[in-house]
Amino acid sequence: MMYWISQFIIGCQHLVIAGAVSTWFFTRKKSRLGFPILTSFQRLVRFHLGTIAFGSLIIAIVKLIRAVLNWISNRLGGTNVICKGLMCCCKCF
Repeated sequence: MMYWISQFIIGCQHLVIAGAVSTWFFTRKKSRLGFPILTSFQRLVRFHLGTIAFGSLIIAIVKLIRAVLNWISNRLGGTNVICKGLMCCCKCF
């Protein structure tokens, strides 16, 4: 659960910053810019909150699988070459 919450917050941060920067970049008259961060946050809440939640869930699941594989790898140790090779393949996928 903590993985998911942290990835959700990071995703929201990335989207708000990207929206504010793109608003600033594509505005011709910078004096009419307004509040790009607030506008980007409103756009996030209105249109993209579900996308961020789903993406953060996928990332959290992948991070959890990697953490379990690292735990298994540490418990097995590095004695068996075949197990070490299989763990490297699993971590790669």
